[in-house]
Amino acid sequence: MKKTIFLITVCILAALPKIFSQYKYACFQNETNKKVQLTAVFKKEKAVAIKYKGKKKTIALIYSTTEQTGNDAGTPSFFWKETYFVKIGKRITGSYIFTNGGAYELQLSYIDKRSNRKNSFVIIPSLAGENFSPYRNAPCF
Repeated sequence: MKKTIFLITVCILAALPKIFSQYKYACFQNETNKKVQLTAVFKKEKAVAIKYKGKKKTIALIYSTTEQTGNDAGTPSFFWKETYFVKIGKRITGSYIFTNGGAYELQLSYIDKRSNRKNSFVIIPSLAGENFSPYRNAPCF
């Protein structure tokens, strides 16, 4: 019995890195109010959720569009923008827009649909990944 429990424990521990490596995380703070911070969760290079620091709820994201812009020389695109909707019930309440740009090549904006108010977020440098990557392998908060 002890041997079986030991083997099950070893198998679970061996699987943990694969389970957690499915997701990448990016840590953001509001540009004007640094106390407002959030984690963006990515799976297979698409954002799937937002979680604000200190809040219990996770906000699911619904993928909408990707826009890419190339330069005049016809080289691969150097700018992209991905839009995700937030839906509560049957109503879309706002959108999160990820763009490449800035020191960490990833920026985030939230636009509230009702008020059309925009909030801009930037990567938190102290919580960024290795080699100036905006992504890390563990949740931010």
